[in-house]
Amino acid sequence: MHILAFSGQKGGTGKTTLALNVAGYFQKVKSMNVHIIDKDAQGGASRIFNNEQEPHFVTFDNINTPLKAMLETCKQQKADMVIIDTPPSIGGAFTQIHEFADLIILPCKPSRVDLQSTYYAIEDLRERNTTAIYAIALTQVEKGRVMMTDIINTIDSLKIPRFETFIAKREVYVRAYSSSHTVYNCPMSYKGVIDARFEIGYFCAEIEQVLKIDNKSGKKK
Repeated sequence: MHILAFSGQKGGTGKTTLALNVAGYFQKVKSMNVHIIDKDAQGGASRIFNNEQEPHFVTFDNINTPLKAMLETCKQQKADMVIIDTPPSIGGAFTQIHEFADLIILPCKPSRVDLQSTYYAIEDLRERNTTAIYAIALTQVEKGRVMMTDIINTIDSLKIPRFETFIAKREVYVRAYSSSHTVYNCPMSYKGVIDARFEIGYFCAEIEQVLKIDNKSGKKK
């Protein structure tokens, strides 16, 4: 059972949207049994997707239930992958995920303010001597933004792992989320859906490589 956590200190990074589209990829493209644990008090993941439109996602939205117990339930239900959406802070659920996650993904908008907040979260993980792999995912990236090169150079100079695939700022992500979809099952009439699918696919290919997930079986190599 692979365990991914989407975390960060700052809101507005597209954390929940990215988490759900990654879940959509592994469910739709890889035919994996995906469970989502929503530990964010805002309930963005469970509120939108715990309905009849998404029967393949099993969501748990009781933020007071210990994470260990929720993961045990996922294991009993033979989940292939568990995706944890944590609140935008370095308290609460964030303090627990380093004990259980195989990979911690930290979405970050390409700005100095967002990068500074993300760096605080990474420092917290380092102080806890986490054994989990962690990496920054640059999100809501706009074409031609001059600051991108500076942000990338700063991340690399700090020796912080990052995903090579950037998640662009696309209307289709917002539109799909608002209609209780991921980009993998929203109407093809949504502008930009093909590009978004390729983008998430490339991003998830990096996840597969990090976690050594077999492309065909979805199991560890």
